[in-house]
Amino acid sequence: MNIFVYGTLLSNLHNHDLLKNATFIHNTSIQAKMYNLGAFPAIQISNELSDIVHGELYKINEKTLERLDQLEGYQENRPNNLYNRITITTHSNIETFTYVAGNRINLLSHQQIQSGNWKEYLTIKTLSTLPK
Repeated sequence: MNIFVYGTLLSNLHNHDLLKNATFIHNTSIQAKMYNLGAFPAIQISNELSDIVHGELYKINEKTLERLDQLEGYQENRPNNLYNRITITTHSNIETFTYVAGNRINLLSHQQIQSGNWKEYLTIKTLSTLPK
C-alpha cells in the first residue's frame, strides 16, 4: 500500500522517522488545498486545477499505517477524527492513502498555503523572521 505525505512526515522533517521502514517511490502532487494549522498543515481535496499540494509517495506496511493513523488522530468509522484517511489518485496516476482535515478542523479559520508546498512555506516563514 502507498501513502502520500505533505507535511511533517516529509523527508528531513520531525515526523519522518515514522516512515523509516517505508520505501520512497517519488515526489508527486495531488489536487487539493493546503492550510497552515501552525506547527503542521492540513489539506482539503479540491476540484480546482490550480489547487495543487506537493508531497512524497511511499510504499508502507500495515504496521506503519497504524502508526500514521495514531499520529494523525484517525480511527476508522469515528465521526470526529482530527484527520480522515482517504484514497486518492496522485498526478503520477498512483492510487494512495493520504490524510485530509477531519471534522474537528475548521479550515476557514486558517491561512491557505497557495504554493501547496509545506517545506517551501517553512523556508519562506523562517527567512522572513531573520534580521535584515
